[in-house]
Amino acid sequence: MIKKHLAWSSSIATILISGCSSLNLPDSSETVAWQHISETGYKRLHDADKDGVIAARELCKGTLANREVSNYGCSEQEEKEHQRQSRIYFGYQEVDLNDVAKLALDEFLQGLDSNNTWAIKLNSEQAQNPYFIERTDKIVAYINNNYPQLYHELTLSQAGEVLKKVTDTGEVETPSEQAHILYFDHDSSVIPIAEQEKIAQFIRQYKANHGEVIYIGGHASQSGEDDYNLKLSQRRADAILHLLTRILELPKSKIKLTALGEKSPLVSPMSPQAENKNRRVELVYQYTQQQAANEDDTRIEITAQTLLTQAKLKWHIYIMEEAELETTPTSTQDHEALGW
Repeated sequence: MIKKHLAWSSSIATILISGCSSLNLPDSSETVAWQHISETGYKRLHDADKDGVIAARELCKGTLANREVSNYGCSEQEEKEHQRQSRIYFGYQEVDLNDVAKLALDEFLQGLDSNNTWAIKLNSEQAQNPYFIERTDKIVAYINNNYPQLYHELTLSQAGEVLKKVTDTGEVETPSEQAHILYFDHDSSVIPIAEQEKIAQFIRQYKANHGEVIYIGGHASQSGEDDYNLKLSQRRADAILHLLTRILELPKSKIKLTALGEKSPLVSPMSPQAENKNRRVELVYQYTQQQAANEDDTRIEITAQTLLTQAKLKWHIYIMEEAELETTPTSTQDHEALGW
């Protein structure tokens, strides 16, 4: 039996060997000459922007380094919210921007990337800060006069309540019951008939809420001479004062009036809507006439937000051994300690 088995195995081995020879496979011992790829073929296989995608598949050339890409070499975009914050300090019981406040405001605004448009918010956490209205008016005017194309939305908020919102397209909103803006015709201080009932409603709300001081701010557009516009803004403010005291019987002691001419634009002078929106009187009331009691009353918080669109970044995978090898000798005695 053993002899028969050996004979059978020998026959199978002979068949297998002869079968392999019949396939005419090349002799692996022979050296194959190197074949140069054509220039066209090389260009199709080349990864010029080093993003891991060859030219034959590349649909988005010039991908920035370290960006996450698809199988076709295209970066996926994502939006990230970017925010900056600062505080603008005024002198005690002062409402004008002094040199220090202007310097701080310039530093903040110039630090915002002008390639993006920002949503800027002015806020005071104190609900009854008696200087908030006048101070924020000065900041808004400074931004509109010096950085007119920086924002797409400008908001004034006091203790979380939005008093006023302005957009770069000249749209103005006063969502709070404490604020109202009325607009005048060119070179006119006559209160439009349609506005008189709105002001009456504003005063009824003021009385129902037990309001205290009312701020009247008269303004003009930049058409005409400065002196004339200042007087025009005074006449507009006086017209509202007359309506409040003579017609609506409001005590004059409750009213604080200022005329600012063309110096305090609500809408950027560069906007097409500037003429119509800056010929105005603004009414805002508060619930108290308290004086500023501490340093917190001297600051206005300013926040700027924008959405930045950028390509997603690749994850970089670090291996512990790699980090250790950079600082660890590579002698054979250390291999086991390195986890090899």
